[in-house]
Amino acid sequence: MVNKNNFSVDVERAVDKVKSEFRERHQIPDKSTVLFFAPGNEIKEAAFTMPNVIKGVKEFILKYSSPTSLSPKAPSVENYTTVISLHKGSEAEKFVRDYLKENEWKGRLIIIDNENNEHINAMAASDMGLIYDGQMVGAAAVCHLPTMILLNMRMHHQWYHDLFNRWQNNMVTIADNNIYPELIGGEAWYGKICDTLAEWYVKPQTRYEMIKKWEYFIKGTLSYHSLDITVVKSRD
Repeated sequence: MVNKNNFSVDVERAVDKVKSEFRERHQIPDKSTVLFFAPGNEIKEAAFTMPNVIKGVKEFILKYSSPTSLSPKAPSVENYTTVISLHKGSEAEKFVRDYLKENEWKGRLIIIDNENNEHINAMAASDMGLIYDGQMVGAAAVCHLPTMILLNMRMHHQWYHDLFNRWQNNMVTIADNNIYPELIGGEAWYGKICDTLAEWYVKPQTRYEMIKKWEYFIKGTLSYHSLDITVVKSRD
């Protein structure tokens, strides 16, 4: 499914199936806009992402929902859902839940965890994503989820990375292309987050443009185990 002839079509068909099942399970209408947000597994990561994303998502929803939108055809706030994915039992999970008790999230909010691969299902069901730098970015690419990568990195650390890799995230480094925008340090402020979400929202074709760019690099991120085909006859 990751070869260049079948990747986009076959995987998108599989993603659509999971998308329908997840949305039906959580009573999310087909036409709703769903955001996926993974704030990180450590407290310092969540403490960096939560204030920025909560404001950025609020600005985005206010801009594109009625009655605050300038568009007379804008859908209501209830049409926007955010799915927050937390690592069960982590310190970040407690931090995020405590943070949400004191800070209201704009639009509908669903909180899930990583059990039973529910975070993968949520990625497939979403339209846009915000993920703290890590392996989940690779899963987002396979699930065809347009994603911005959030990174809390000091400037001198970023310079060293740029010198050797040009990019910070492993997926972007392998592609050697900023397919998923990396918002590092001060770049990950709520205005930039809002503008990026808005750009993708008004250009749905962004999803398919990203699929085409990732297509040739997904297989480069996979770990292979050679099989003796004289012994193994199954699809393994």
